[in-house]
Amino acid sequence: NNRCRHVLQIRHVPSETGISHNNQQQTFYASTQMEVREGSEVDQENLSQVLLDLGFDVRVYTDLTCGQMRRVLRKVAEEDHTDSDCLLVSVLSHGYQGEQVYGVDGLVHIHRLSRYFKGENCKTLIGKPKLF
Repeated sequence: NNRCRHVLQIRHVPSETGISHNNQQQTFYASTQMEVREGSEVDQENLSQVLLDLGFDVRVYTDLTCGQMRRVLRKVAEEDHTDSDCLLVSVLSHGYQGEQVYGVDGLVHIHRLSRYFKGENCKTLIGKPKLF
């Protein structure tokens, strides 16, 4: 569509656009009372393809616990992102009140996932967009 073409026209073409972490939550522990997210794998595949086309390094994770999501993102924050223009983290899951997302075992606040990428925690992403 026209909006996508406009973004592609103004986008800087670096050696590496950025890194995308797609965490697809499809099934959940019974204790969460969340239903299976039918079609989630199609959403993940489509999102990954678009990001690959834009030059992102895409990493996909499926059905992570809240603790596993935090550990994965903490490790990503410790990587060298000097050659990246941005970071994009998507969690394809159920959410709650616009502030929390479900891991397979319960809720985690988005700020607990994004805090690893604040300047003091991830110096090579300072001044670069971080999309959650």
